[in-house]
Amino acid sequence: MVTLVYGGSGSGKSEFAEDLVMSGAEPGHRYYIATMIAAGEEGRRRVERHVKLRSGKGFQTIECPRNIEEALRRIPRPEEAVLLIECVSNLVANEMFDSDPAGGSPDGKIPQVVKKVISGIEGLTQQVRDAVLVSNNIFDDGMEYDHLTVAYAKALGMVNWQLAADSDRVFEVTAGIPQQIR
Repeated sequence: MVTLVYGGSGSGKSEFAEDLVMSGAEPGHRYYIATMIAAGEEGRRRVERHVKLRSGKGFQTIECPRNIEEALRRIPRPEEAVLLIECVSNLVANEMFDSDPAGGSPDGKIPQVVKKVISGIEGLTQQVRDAVLVSNNIFDDGMEYDHLTVAYAKALGMVNWQLAADSDRVFEVTAGIPQQIR
């Protein structure tokens, strides 16, 4: 079963997603697929916070900021594994800006990034028992952004749309309250 958990920053989506994995898998079968590249002090603090939140919960962490399907090589019995992929938003950014973020047209990379992220997630989730995917809602702030951010948001929106269509369950978390959409 694949579950997408979607919400804004600080919405409680990560905690809810962890609870889903904890209720669906015994320790030893819980895998946290970490996609964030900790850049700067704020990034390191976020990683430390998530590590503390998972402490003692029986997760095995696999760092996989790009090429998400490669995480499968580090899972001994995938058919018994339950994954928490945290988060799709970081994965999209990492794949989109894997080299010089100012080089080339970001709009030209969108189809390749979307295809790579979707096929990588599908390749991974089809081999495991269950997967919970976490992604961000970055679309409701009403702000105007530069062309790089707009291209990223477009790619993320396309990935979120496809993941929601392909998932067995979809939850949106707002202010710590999960609402099942599908």
